Amino acid sequence: MGAKVGLQNLVASPALTAINDSGLITGFGSNRGDVGFTISGGTVTRLPALPGGGVDVEPIAVNDSGLIVGQADTSTSVFQAAAWQNGTIRALGMLPGSFTSEALAVNSAGQAVGADVETADTDAHAVLFANGTVTDLNAPGTGAGDAVANAINDSGVIVGVGGNGHAFVYQNGHAADLNGLIAPGSGFTLLNADGINNNGVIVGTASNSAGQTVGFELTPIA
Repeated sequence: MGAKVGLQNLVASPALTAINDSGLITGFGSNRGDVGFTISGGTVTRLPALPGGGVDVEPIAVNDSGLIVGQADTSTSVFQAAAWQNGTIRALGMLPGSFTSEALAVNSAGQAVGADVETADTDAHAVLFANGTVTDLNAPGTGAGDAVANAINDSGVIVGVGGNGHAFVYQNGHAADLNGLIAPGSGFTLLNADGINNNGVIVGTASNSAGQTVGFELTPIA
């Protein structure tokens, strides 16, 4: 189980990473490694490390059921995606032939998304962690550059950035470049999809015809 401690006595330079609708806050800071913690009602609780010599713990996201996801190591150098709930930790796994993974977001069903780096191409692959399985989303450009899944809504629709440097959306078992789903000649290139809500509205960053970086919001057409 996690230990209840004072934040000022636990870590230096704490970073708060997420908060759910119940006010449960996650974060981590440095103290001979990265120490993960939660804050609830003024109580700070340290999150456990993975068995087998784990040291570093980095919680990144939390859903409204209190399921926390992020990454943790089994040595001082190798991270893998991990989840915490009710004071216990479990590894979320990696794709075959990988050496590191991380979970960046989680929905109400406990489905998490993030990235997995394979040894063969040393590029990040956008992945889904669900039901004990890690699935490569095969985002556009996978293997030609880093692909990362940044967010997932309660319907299981996932968004992120593909290895081609374009924003993508994954739904119904297929990943598509978001630039192919907007009107031609818009003058914008969608670079990274950072978030999606339960209505399917997607936000992220884009570049315009002048080469400027701008934010975008996409609303599905019924």
